[in-house]
Amino acid sequence: MERPNSSDDHILMVAVPAMLNLAYFVQHAAGLTSYAGYHTGAQYHWPYHESGFRDAADTVTFMDAAYQWPCWWDDLVNERHNVVTGNLEIPDEEWMHRGLPSSLDPYLALRKAVAMVWPTFWGWWLYPYVGGKMALESAVVNRQQLVYNKLQEMAPGRWHWDLVFCPIVQVMRYQAPYGWGVVHPNDFWRLDWMTPKTFA
Repeated sequence: MERPNSSDDHILMVAVPAMLNLAYFVQHAAGLTSYAGYHTGAQYHWPYHESGFRDAADTVTFMDAAYQWPCWWDDLVNERHNVVTGNLEIPDEEWMHRGLPSSLDPYLALRKAVAMVWPTFWGWWLYPYVGGKMALESAVVNRQQLVYNKLQEMAPGRWHWDLVFCPIVQVMRYQAPYGWGVVHPNDFWRLDWMTPKTFA
């Protein structure tokens, strides 16, 4: 779901893409976090309970899945960047109702992890009132005026943020007058994430 907020030459789009959220959900729920080189430090781990993939998979499959995850994430980020910048049509998301996404085809071990985690993700993502999708969407809706005010401080242009429910995500790309980022704004009241200087 995308929510425009515009004023003259300032345009802001915010979206909560299911695919990017699935990727981070899988990384944590399948227990791949530490093995893939991502560390949360003192921050909380999310989801709070692992899916059992670590125990169900043999060591080789588990390690392969852990090392395949960053490659899959890079694929998804590049695809999403091309969608946001208009270089690629929005992918068909009917896969959600049929099975696993085709982006997993090159990653057989990771595909097994996603297959195990998928039902849990789907239930969390669409859970009424407090599910992941609604939580991310409502966080922006409830702070529209703050976001609007912050937008006026930014350089003119078109700005787009994809929100992902994981506190360590921060992928930014900026080329004036367009900016795009994948973020989890931990504090929507401060909006420190929403500044041009955060874009690489």
